[in-house]
Amino acid sequence: MKQIFTLLFLSASMFLGAQNILQNGSFENWTGGLPDFWNGSKTNIAQSKILESSDAQDGSKSVELINDASGHKRFTSQGYNLNPNSTYTLTFYAKGSGEVRNSFYNGNPDSSGSGFATYTPYTTVNSSWQKITYVFETDVDVTGVEIVFSVRNTAAEDGVLIDNAYLSEGGEVEVTEVATIAELRAGVVGGQVYKLTGEALLTYKISNRHQKYIQDNTGGVLIDDAAGKLGDDYEVGDKIKNITGSLVDYNGLLQFVPTEAGEAAVSSGNPVNYQLVSLSDYLANPTAYESEYIAINNVTISDTEGGDGTFQNGKGYPVTDGTYDVEGRTQIFDIPIIGQPIPSAPVAIFGFGGRFNSTIQVFLTDVTNVLGVSDLTASEIVMTTVWNNTANFVTKGNAVVEIFNMNGQLIQKAEGNNSFQLNVSGLAKGVYVVKVTAEGKTTVRKAVKK
Repeated sequence: MKQIFTLLFLSASMFLGAQNILQNGSFENWTGGLPDFWNGSKTNIAQSKILESSDAQDGSKSVELINDASGHKRFTSQGYNLNPNSTYTLTFYAKGSGEVRNSFYNGNPDSSGSGFATYTPYTTVNSSWQKITYVFETDVDVTGVEIVFSVRNTAAEDGVLIDNAYLSEGGEVEVTEVATIAELRAGVVGGQVYKLTGEALLTYKISNRHQKYIQDNTGGVLIDDAAGKLGDDYEVGDKIKNITGSLVDYNGLLQFVPTEAGEAAVSSGNPVNYQLVSLSDYLANPTAYESEYIAINNVTISDTEGGDGTFQNGKGYPVTDGTYDVEGRTQIFDIPIIGQPIPSAPVAIFGFGGRFNSTIQVFLTDVTNVLGVSDLTASEIVMTTVWNNTANFVTKGNAVVEIFNMNGQLIQKAEGNNSFQLNVSGLAKGVYVVKVTAEGKTTVRKAVKK
């Protein structure tokens, strides 16, 4: 569901046309081989790749940016002092070869993205001029705001041409409502704004960057709130909803960056339970457990290269069950195990599914002795989590099994007793949420249908 929020720019400009905040947005004026009032402090594209072009959408000149590499390079405006907590609309025309996207730098290195707002998705340009619109909201600290054009994958000699950049206050922010974290995770990384309307449980809270892990029955996600939009009012065990923000990819890990203040918690003091998962199942589909609170039992941890025999902040530790290996990462600083000896005997690790690009990790929160049978699940339920045609369950007494897809829809429901199988051959390949209730106790886990 999409909603449009319109912010009116109440001034004489409503009748006379809003004035362009950008100076030399038409790129008609150049000095020393560079367009006047551009090439801001956050520009990192080489000056030799910023060219004056006579191919203009209007007028006689445009700017051409060349970057034939796959990594992006920035071209920015000079700094402008914008109004805090306000909406602005940038429009410009682009053509040529390559891809272009937008962001802005707000002059505050402590805010989200080290001062850079979330980038929009890339637009691929072609031989015809096309109009591109970028709507964004400023933060509290808006001194020295630089408008960012990011380009990549241009031809070696022909780049992205930009002309008639126009910035004005006001505009429309499109907000897409999603009911579950699975729907949120399926969204577009970039400038699209989402509102999570369903309830999510806050499972872990980190002082650094106001980060918070949340999850529901369909998935988990890490909230990166460096700007402090949500503040520090939420606590572990709170259920929250109606949080608004955008998605970013941080070295392969999906994160949610809030753009608005949140509402009061729906409830507090809710239990935070781990999901017990085997290392083989975790590695078979790590995205299914990303940012969810998990435990992996009976593994051995080795010291990191150059380590001192104790757990240190920000280090990766080899973890193995004898067959499969993963990196246990002390990504979350100041966890209880920091400074403690690395155990030589097998242990159980607790933490959150994570990654650094292609390296699959578990962001550690704790390490304890190997879990006994009575510790494994509160409801004494054992189940297979990688399925072909059957799913196996061992429960204490009668049990009800409910299988949901990642959109939260009930797909299959059945009852069993003690040790039983379900025929899941009719399910499509993918990840499912399995809810098993036995003797009034419930376990919720993920399963993968092959």
